[in-house]
Amino acid sequence: MLKSLSPTIMTPHRNHNQQTEELGLALDAEDVELLREAEENPDALVTETPNDQKLKTFSVICIIVNRMIGSGVFSTPSTIVRATDSVPVALIFWIIGSLITFIALCVYLELGLSIPKYKLRGGGDRMVSVPRSGGEKNYLEYMFPKPHYLATCVYAIIFICVGNTAGNAITFAQNFLQMINVDQPKPAVIRGVAIGIITLACLLHTAWRAAGIAVNNFLATIKVAILLVIICAGFAAYGGAIPAVTENSFHSGVTWERSNTYGYAEAFLAVIFSYSGCMNANYVLSEVHKPQKTLKKGAFTAVGLVSLLYILTNAAYFAAVPKDDLVNAGAQVAVKFFQTVFGGHVAAERVLPGLIALSSLGNIVVVTFVASRVKAEIAKEGVIPFSRFFAANTPTLLTRFFRRKAARMDDDDQQHFHLQAEQAPAGALLLHWIFSMIIIVSPPMGDTYDFFVNLYSYTINCWIGFFLAAGLLYLRFKPHSTWVGESSFKPWGGPTMTIIYLIFNAFLIAAPWTGADIEKEKRLSISSIPPYVFPTVGTGLFVVGALYWVLFRYVWPKVYKRELHQTRIPILLDGVQVHEIVICSWVVPGMLGPEEAEMKAW
Repeated sequence: MLKSLSPTIMTPHRNHNQQTEELGLALDAEDVELLREAEENPDALVTETPNDQKLKTFSVICIIVNRMIGSGVFSTPSTIVRATDSVPVALIFWIIGSLITFIALCVYLELGLSIPKYKLRGGGDRMVSVPRSGGEKNYLEYMFPKPHYLATCVYAIIFICVGNTAGNAITFAQNFLQMINVDQPKPAVIRGVAIGIITLACLLHTAWRAAGIAVNNFLATIKVAILLVIICAGFAAYGGAIPAVTENSFHSGVTWERSNTYGYAEAFLAVIFSYSGCMNANYVLSEVHKPQKTLKKGAFTAVGLVSLLYILTNAAYFAAVPKDDLVNAGAQVAVKFFQTVFGGHVAAERVLPGLIALSSLGNIVVVTFVASRVKAEIAKEGVIPFSRFFAANTPTLLTRFFRRKAARMDDDDQQHFHLQAEQAPAGALLLHWIFSMIIIVSPPMGDTYDFFVNLYSYTINCWIGFFLAAGLLYLRFKPHSTWVGESSFKPWGGPTMTIIYLIFNAFLIAAPWTGADIEKEKRLSISSIPPYVFPTVGTGLFVVGALYWVLFRYVWPKVYKRELHQTRIPILLDGVQVHEIVICSWVVPGMLGPEEAEMKAW
């Protein structure tokens, strides 16, 4: 393996404000020595993703598709029509939503393929971008390096609290129980099934990484097939192939009714939340094969596919269900569609819940995979308790089993035995499981879980998206900026897409407040919780994150009389990270400076 490696040695570019030293290195004899020393260093941990285990284009497509297509496509269309009171406007909203998603994708591609940056040792000032897992965490740290650790702490609090699968687990449990004909299950039963499915997902990714990826790819393919069946059935009904369908939303009259501001805002929020997830692969870029090429190809393919499926699926609903029935169906719009097109109640009461449960399961599997990687990246910064435990990659259960099997073999059998060692962030998966359990068990049943879904979208997609757009514009236009020349992805229109994305997220941040005075009966999605609650809580999480930063940055070091020294050393093979050494320790001030810490790693 070592004979084929490039001798290029890389060191990272860093903002002049950044205090953390990082080194980028190519895998050669010196790197092997670094890895050996890291294994002996009690303050260091080493993560590894060999090139032969990297995610290829199809897996990247499935990671994005599986995240974007959830249970919302089976319920949201009725909300959009009810909010706008117009089928054409509803379709236009879905089209606009796809365009906004492409704009968001371009922003994330520009950031994900350009940060972090490295200098070729001996190559002068030429910059090379080597993508890394972590998503928004990396971008915020690069854009807002001061106050030191503020961006990391705020993002850590938000993502650890809301970046879980509790809402999808409850949706899975409710639909699974309906599929197997459990009538009016008790809340404890629903919670039990939800806890069970999240536990299985975490165990899957802990036990066998390759199987977790294969299951994700399979479920994404199934989701696409389900929507294709709905599309074909809807257009068949519109063409007269299904005698039971005698009227549809288009026959009901194509109207352009005027809706109130809150209705349009709520409808647009629902559309955008349905499209969320286009940046899902950015969270795991350390595990993507040749990310500079693979991410662009996979992301554009996935977003284009989902956009087309969403628009055609809504058109299929409109082609088979009358407008009045569509508006009155609420979250049961897919049930009404199945009853109308396929007849009887079996398809609507058994088959459809099974399909929705399968769709929710796909979200659970993929979110568990990517969210655990982000939480491991947060832990590598040393900003949460037990950081080393939550940051570490450990051999999967399957790898441990085969290692023990190989140890019992004689020399002749070992020559014919090939073991592909896998690693998984077991500690981060445990952290993901714990917070998912808290949200499943603590709040009362009802709209609470939809509230947490909206809370995630509002904080991560809207607020964090706003900060990313603002930061990206600053990188472009600050004095003596070299960002445009160094960027690895240059979107069409230069800063135009970033400006649109900034304005759009500002609208999404402000929109929920417009419904503060709307009566409970007229609320479109979460009727039992006032519309201003989730933006208030979402904005409050930033305050909580800032308070946590004060404790971490000033109170704890003063009480403990230590300061955090943290070094990350990515080891690269052909421009792709295959190892990373993380050294994180609390030391007495003045005893070990950053340069000495760096020499310790060498």
